[in-house]
Amino acid sequence: MLRKHQLNMKPTNKKLLGLLAAGGLFAGSLTGAQAATGRDLDGDGIPNATDLDIDNDGLPNGKDPNVDGGTARSGPKRGRYIGDRLLNGSLAERDIDDDGLLDDSPSELDIDGDGLADDNPSESDIDGDGLADDSSAELDIDGDGRDDDSPSESDIDGDGKSDDSATELDIDGDGRNDDAPDELDIDGDGRDDDALSELDIDGDSKSDDAVNEDDIDGDARRDDSPSESDIDGDGLDDDDVNETDGDGDGKDDSIDDDDDGDNKHDDDDSDDDGDGKNDDDGDDDNLPAGIVGDGNAPIAVNGLSYRLGVAETLAFNSPTAATKVEGTETETYTYTYVANGTAATLTLTEEPGDYDVYELNFVTGNYTRAKYRKNVLRQNGSGVFALPPAP
Repeated sequence: MLRKHQLNMKPTNKKLLGLLAAGGLFAGSLTGAQAATGRDLDGDGIPNATDLDIDNDGLPNGKDPNVDGGTARSGPKRGRYIGDRLLNGSLAERDIDDDGLLDDSPSELDIDGDGLADDNPSESDIDGDGLADDSSAELDIDGDGRDDDSPSESDIDGDGKSDDSATELDIDGDGRNDDAPDELDIDGDGRDDDALSELDIDGDSKSDDAVNEDDIDGDARRDDSPSESDIDGDGLDDDDVNETDGDGDGKDDSIDDDDDGDNKHDDDDSDDDGDGKNDDDGDDDNLPAGIVGDGNAPIAVNGLSYRLGVAETLAFNSPTAATKVEGTETETYTYTYVANGTAATLTLTEEPGDYDVYELNFVTGNYTRAKYRKNVLRQNGSGVFALPPAP
């Protein structure tokens, strides 16, 4: 769907382009070297590339709605209108500061010529169109004629860094890092990152649930990295009880079969929510089943430990705290335990809303396990438990 400011990128008629360029409607055909030594619109001896008032109309470039067009107030062209009559936000304005570099050129690092680099935290209006870069009304942050959410827009803030580059840490150039808690619209397209209508959070033209999208919020951390704690960049940790759509694909985690957007079905994923902690679904059939102790459930388990697999041990360190060790991984839990003859119910809680309920059978050594995430039953499993081997 075409929105306001969006261009239909079709091949340009060369004859028409030449006429437009001759008429001053399009600028930016010079190379970077030519721009550095040429183009002095107001004739004041300062090249446009470094002139903070290119048209000498008395308005600094950063506050001038038409940076490269106006009536010169001093200098050799005093009293004359010089430059074009295109506002900075006009679709036809391709080189806002008339420095010879197209606004969408990787070499153009200060689009509006206000002396602030486009990726400078102090630069709040990259294209100088009077709309703040983080305004919901600003649909083309770098003023290159491409809507920020257009598939053809690969550098939203025009700082020369591709939006999906690992070095691009502020995609929309609003001065907030993409992984900052207060950055609620990473690609600056006017849609909040946690909005159901936001299907490409980082604006890299890859749908958030696409197979090749491995960094949904564009913060240079892979979605399946242990260091990625907020996959969709909405300010809520992935394991926060209030985070109901971890990968920001518009599907509630209770019905989403790929919670963390790593393109692994939750049934085949050892870390469903992408919080860097192994889900540990049990199902270790290598541990033989058999009677546990004398077959009766102990009244309390404080001070005891059990094996939940060949390489996994659960130790009860106090009446309410437990530690699970598997290989080099150690996780801590709070727990409740209720014995009933030869059976017992054990609830291990990692954090509010995330817990596992075990039904233990001390006669057979089998257990069933119900996994809850954000208070929603996500998976059922089973396995074998046993006393640890004698020292």
